[in-house]
Amino acid sequence: MLYGDTFLLLSEAKVDAAMKAAFEAATNAALQMLGITERYQVEDIDCDTPSLGQTYLRVTVRGTNGQQASAIGMIPDPRAH
Repeated sequence: MLYGDTFLLLSEAKVDAAMKAAFEAATNAALQMLGITERYQVEDIDCDTPSLGQTYLRVTVRGTNGQQASAIGMIPDPRAH
């Protein structure tokens, strides 16, 4: 995994956990901005394709009412865990 400007040799599980944490943080923030509290209120969740060295992940949530919000979640440094 390229994290910032550092190449890290990690297990698939560590990379998955870091990406999951970023996705959940961004999704929860976008849901909160829209005031969505129930699954049926969500029309679509879209995530930008991560690029090499990226340290954040952007997620866009669209509600059934047509409103949408984007938020970012920081990818935690997998060396810290």
